[in-house]
This record gives sequence, C-alpha cells and structure tokens, in this order.
Amino acid sequence: MSSLRVVSLCLSAACLAAPAAHAAPVSLNVNPGLWQITATGQMTGTPQLPETAGLSPAQKAQMEAMMAAVVAGMSKPHTYKQCITRADLEKGFDPSGEDHPDCQVTVTANTGTVMEAKVVCSGAQEPSGTFHFEAASPVAINGVIHMTMAMGGSPVEVQQTLTGQWLGAQCGNVQ
Repeated sequence: MSSLRVVSLCLSAACLAAPAAHAAPVSLNVNPGLWQITATGQMTGTPQLPETAGLSPAQKAQMEAMMAAVVAGMSKPHTYKQCITRADLEKGFDPSGEDHPDCQVTVTANTGTVMEAKVVCSGAQEPSGTFHFEAASPVAINGVIHMTMAMGGSPVEVQQTLTGQWLGAQCGNVQ
C-alpha cells in the first residue's frame, strides 16, 4: 500500500461505510441514510520522497509539490457526503477499506455508542493505526483516526478528526 493511499484513506474517511465480511458487525446506533462528514487532521514527521534517481528535475519538483500539497491539505477541513445504508451497518465496517487486503483489522470495542479498531498493514510502509468512533446520537458521529507509517524511510504520523451529521433517510444520487 503506498503511503499516499494511506493518507488518502485518512482524508476520505472511507472507514465510515466500507463493509467487510471479516469485520464484526458494528452495532453503532446511527441512522442509515445521507451523512455529511467533515475531516480535519495533521501530519507529523517529515515525509521523504521515494528514490527519484530516474526522474528529471521537473518530475522530481512535481513529486515534491504533490507531497507538500498532501501535507498542507491535512489541516484543512474536507467535507463530503456519503450514503450509509442499513446493509452497511449490518455487515460491519472495515477501517482499512475493501481495497486494502494487506491490512488486518481487529475490532477492540463494538457497542451502540462506540466502535474501535486496530489496523495493521503489511507492505513497504507497513502502516498501522487505530480508529475510534462515537455515536453521540443516531444523527451525530465523531471519530479519530490515528495512523503511523514510514514514508520514504521516515516515520510519519497522521491523525484525522471526523464529525458526521445525518442529513436524512434518502441518499439521492450520493453513493
């Protein structure tokens, strides 16, 4: 799993509705339907670029600018809408997302108001972390994602804080 995919995972908060057959069903008491999620965060550590020997100076500068944009973007709030279905709630959540089969998820708390999980991934960066979500009510959720990984051989920590507000039972064309 590339380090940018892990950062993207934290930014998108895909963990809120990614079902997984191997995860324990989550019994969070939240309404299915359309949710608005806002994520803000920070990255600590100095990410190093992967080997750039074969790149032109312009390509290397482009990679450096992309990395700087990812780091700078972490502290800006990102708001998006997501449809969470009853089936998603019944199947359970996989904080690593379905497209990360190299991650093992261990659910450590699973109640009507709290869902916690530990994630350990294999691969070059070997990211790992924890996810903590609280359902303050059926229409409000808060969460924290904390991931650690190596980016270009340097340790990096990413922390995202999430807030979610239920907008209604109908999702319209939002997936």
